[in-house]
Amino acid sequence: TRLDRRRWTPSVVCLRTPGEMAPRLMSEGIRVDSLELDSIIDLPKAFRRWTKLLREQRPGLVVSFLYHANMLGRWVARRAGVPIHVSGVRVAER
Repeated sequence: TRLDRRRWTPSVVCLRTPGEMAPRLMSEGIRVDSLELDSIIDLPKAFRRWTKLLREQRPGLVVSFLYHANMLGRWVARRAGVPIHVSGVRVAER
């Protein structure tokens, strides 16, 4: 919410249904999209939808957090031609 909007146009993509942060982000003018990824069966649809979003928005950077978003984000960013993907590990499971 504190990025300089003259330089950046942030957006958020949720793998599942948008959570409790979505209304605050949207009230700050940040676009929030949902991939509605509820099961492995939805994975191809989510992959196509996120790829389409990235191709439309043409970001210079994708940042993802947590395992599933990192894995899908890396594939989608590469497929959509996003030059940089940064992922962050917040939970390390055995």
